[in-house]
Amino acid sequence: MTLTDDAIAIVATLGNQSEDVEVVGISSVNGNVQEYHTSENNLRLMEYLGYSVPVSRGAREPLFQRGNYYGDTHGSDGLFGMKLSACKSSKFVDLNAPEFILDLSQKV
Repeated sequence: MTLTDDAIAIVATLGNQSEDVEVVGISSVNGNVQEYHTSENNLRLMEYLGYSVPVSRGAREPLFQRGNYYGDTHGSDGLFGMKLSACKSSKFVDLNAPEFILDLSQKV
């Protein structure tokens, strides 16, 4: 899920790809903010950075409810108010996150 700390980790990984490390896809789930925000943040971050890494949507609801925690840690949108522009051309892949991960794993 792309929140402020996750965005930093993604940027660091994308900037350090090598023969041993390759980002082949990104997926998200409901976490500290709703899935809508985590997925949108992933997609917008990839377009903003100019990477064509496929992005998939994950679970909309947590497996175990933790109560109303949205917004406490990372703001209501997960990026604590940092606004990334809406995507102009990027789209989510057609597979949900588990299907996407399985599909990618079979290509390796």
